[in-house]
Amino acid sequence: MKYLALADADRVQDYVFSPPQLRYIRGASYLQSKAIEEIRDAHPGAILFANGGVVLADFSSPQGAEEFCSRANAIFGVTTGSGTVSTACVKYDEAHFLQGWKRVRDAVESAKRQRANLHGPGTHSFWVSCERCGSEPAKDLVSEPEQPGLAVCSTCRRKYDAHGRSRALSGFRHPEHFEELARLSSPSNYLALVYIDIDRLGKYLDRHVRTRDDCASLSEAIDNAVRNAVNEAGRRAAAGPGKHQTEPDIQPFMTLLAGGDDAIVMLAAHLAVPFLRYFRQEFERPHYWEGRDIPFFSVGLVYANHHLPIGAFVEAARQRYRFAKTRKDFHSVAFSLVTSSLVDDPETTPKPTNNPYDLDDFLLFGEAISRLKAMGAPRSKIHQLYEMAWKLPLPGEFEYLGLLLRLPQATRAEIRKTIGHTLWTVDSSGLPRTRAADLVELWEFVHA
Repeated sequence: MKYLALADADRVQDYVFSPPQLRYIRGASYLQSKAIEEIRDAHPGAILFANGGVVLADFSSPQGAEEFCSRANAIFGVTTGSGTVSTACVKYDEAHFLQGWKRVRDAVESAKRQRANLHGPGTHSFWVSCERCGSEPAKDLVSEPEQPGLAVCSTCRRKYDAHGRSRALSGFRHPEHFEELARLSSPSNYLALVYIDIDRLGKYLDRHVRTRDDCASLSEAIDNAVRNAVNEAGRRAAAGPGKHQTEPDIQPFMTLLAGGDDAIVMLAAHLAVPFLRYFRQEFERPHYWEGRDIPFFSVGLVYANHHLPIGAFVEAARQRYRFAKTRKDFHSVAFSLVTSSLVDDPETTPKPTNNPYDLDDFLLFGEAISRLKAMGAPRSKIHQLYEMAWKLPLPGEFEYLGLLLRLPQATRAEIRKTIGHTLWTVDSSGLPRTRAADLVELWEFVHA
């Protein structure tokens, strides 16, 4: 008999996105990754995989597994400051690895539910709260370039000190704050947040994992595919044309989290569509999958002004990728232009849209918008499509036909090809769908 031990970081996004300033987020993301690496390095030879905030190890004795759990908790606390991990270890039969792996995951989930009721010290009337996160007592001073002498907690100090340790792509430097990233965008002051998540990963792993070696190799393949696809897509998007080339030393995207089966990336808004095209190309390279079927992924894409709080950005993108997952057996994407921090749920809030798209269809939609811009389609007439989509079907259809008659022949043909001969169509489930409002929302963020 052997022993599996699992350490899984708790509430990763709560840790990384508080406080919401980019320097602290970058530092927190670095510290999370560093803690996982230190846990891995403390047990050479025992680690099956270490990525995405999770470390799985295999031991021949219960003492080794228990020591792993104890050291994982200690390392994570020391490295991150206030981050925690949930741990568990189980005995298993080597001939039935899959059952052991499932049991140790269930044990960690149980530990997480118990930990969820625990809270930090919070604020108190007799101490000064951290001027960044606001949830811990201030113990130190940080001198940010814009605001010297900030009183911060020990965790925020650690995050700030770590923000310069993450590496930008060769030839670039990281943006210092979201406003600097938004300045590179076209239109100015807008950002795009891309949230990518692999679909039904548990079922995918169950199909392909039979032994500890399967588990180790496939987990590494998934992590490498996601991380490398993010970096390659960012590099290729940054090399393309656009306003970001006016300050070519600044990296026009920021990987906020990446690893395991998901990634969260903030970009200059006009780079989001090419980023998704390049991500897909890299993710599907055969050498990652070694003959296995390639898993599908879902994307939540949110465009918004840089003043939208990062928490609202992430929540909106999370809702969109969950909506995208309703399209099965495709890479899929659901997008929206968010104009308020009061985020609507796309599955319950009626809106004239063709969301969610399969990714191929979405990329073709972006190419169609590029063609319309290149042929000089009048912006004022394109924007009329938005109002038409929100009207009752019959008045909207009449106005759409009238608009088509007023457009030049080439533009009219492209609009009909992109939206359809009618404003509305009916999908296979009988629901009405239209691309008209989607086209207007994407119009400013796609270049000719």
